[in-house]
Amino acid sequence: DVKYSPDDTRLAVSSRDCTIDVYLVRGNKRAYTHAARCVGHSATVRHVDWSADSLTIASDGADYELLYWNAATGKQQTESQQNTKWASWTRVLGFPVMGVWAPGGDGTDINAC
Repeated sequence: DVKYSPDDTRLAVSSRDCTIDVYLVRGNKRAYTHAARCVGHSATVRHVDWSADSLTIASDGADYELLYWNAATGKQQTESQQNTKWASWTRVLGFPVMGVWAPGGDGTDINAC
């Protein structure tokens, strides 16, 4: 998954190697500088979403982990994100998408929300 932050100053790029790379964006989206790497997933990162204030990245992976990251440092955030406002929600995990899974579903039925 690849997503620009709501303020267009960063780009989050998820990968199959279980990481998310964050790039600073400059020059009308023409110059990119690697700023941080988010390391902590134990499987491929499938979806990333930005908080409305562009400070936090949320991600889920093939292992059904839902993790949160400081966008500036790449460090995992373990505090509650219950009150965080999200600019988008493409993750298949979390309270906003409860109920999308059919009874007995194995988790592969929904690819993005």
